[in-house]
Amino acid sequence: KVSDLQRATIAAQAFYAENNEPTKTRSPWILKRLYEWSNRAKRREIIKHVQAALETSVDHELEDDELEKLLPVTWDEMFEGQIQELPQQKQKYLQAVWELFHSELKFLHHQLLVLRNVYKEPLKKCQVEGCLLTVEPDLLFGNLDQLCRISRGFCQSFLSLLQSVNREGTDYDCTELVVKLFEKVCWSLRFLIKLAL
Repeated sequence: KVSDLQRATIAAQAFYAENNEPTKTRSPWILKRLYEWSNRAKRREIIKHVQAALETSVDHELEDDELEKLLPVTWDEMFEGQIQELPQQKQKYLQAVWELFHSELKFLHHQLLVLRNVYKEPLKKCQVEGCLLTVEPDLLFGNLDQLCRISRGFCQSFLSLLQSVNREGTDYDCTELVVKLFEKVCWSLRFLIKLAL
């Protein structure tokens, strides 16, 4: 145990000898260390704000449960009735109409709303709390909110069209209505493009 005491004494003497050095050689190291610690703390704080924003980023403005329920539905499940008795050409027609609707619905839910709810809205919440102030969400995401509204309106109009065709009976002819719906959406998009320019 005497050897342990001697080692401890030598270590203590070496420690105090290092601490007796002039402060000029020590201070840059200390300042550098403090700077690193403060940067780490800032990064941790930013990460906490981003996580909190992501956890609370529920915006019900553009959510539509009726539309969301249709994501896993297939075309033959949507059109009730005697679909199997329809001619093959009419079945293909209904399948094509459903694909138009379903592809826009997937684009809305899997791309536009993900961009909005996972990236844009949490970024805005972080900025309200004083983080990530150098990023400009309106420049970064442009007209994302308008695109979400137009796409949602298109899906809702298309769904009401499909439901009315489904209620009317076995004719299932909605070509004119689909064309009018697409013209309406194209006009909205043209107007949006003119505003952006």
